[in-house]
Amino acid sequence: AWGECEHTLRHPRSVSGTRSGVVLAVGGFEIHRFNGNRWVHDHTSPHRLNGVYAFVYDGNNCAWAVGDNGYALYYDGTSWTDHSTGDTYHRNLMDVVAFGPDEAWAVGQKGAIYKYNGVWIDETWSDEVTLRGIGALSHNEIWVAGDGETILYYDGSNPWSKQHHGSTHLGGISAGGGNAVYAVGDDEKILYLDGSSWKDVS
Repeated sequence: AWGECEHTLRHPRSVSGTRSGVVLAVGGFEIHRFNGNRWVHDHTSPHRLNGVYAFVYDGNNCAWAVGDNGYALYYDGTSWTDHSTGDTYHRNLMDVVAFGPDEAWAVGQKGAIYKYNGVWIDETWSDEVTLRGIGALSHNEIWVAGDGETILYYDGSNPWSKQHHGSTHLGGISAGGGNAVYAVGDDEKILYLDGSSWKDVS
């Protein structure tokens, strides 16, 4: 059953964990880690943080985090390192997903999509809507959700394509077990990917 766990993180925005038990949360300018009993401070950022993604790479618990003004940072299992996108428009990044230290995707305001492969590459979506969530089943199956009920899809080779749009703002998207992909948003909206089309299962 769900239980409440006290914390001192101001304005929590995102949480992510690995199967090996590492759980990280971001909010305000801080990153906190759950040590099995309580939340403890792990790192302070120069920019407000909005998203975090934890994963295991080469046996190490790693993570990417993103925030305001195009800011990003990477955790290698020992320490956090600044990997800012250098976004010239100072757009806030809202979410991130990653497959390793040299492969990550971040999304945010005004259609911001960044790909990291050692350097950040700007792949901004033309509609300039705020993109609030990103999820992936694999390197070649990545989805982004945002305002205007926007859902974008990337297959690893072709440019991003729009799979769905509507009137509701979507705040998050999750791709996981059993190849299930769900998006959620305002007005209790829940969308489910059924094959190649999205169905409202609110």
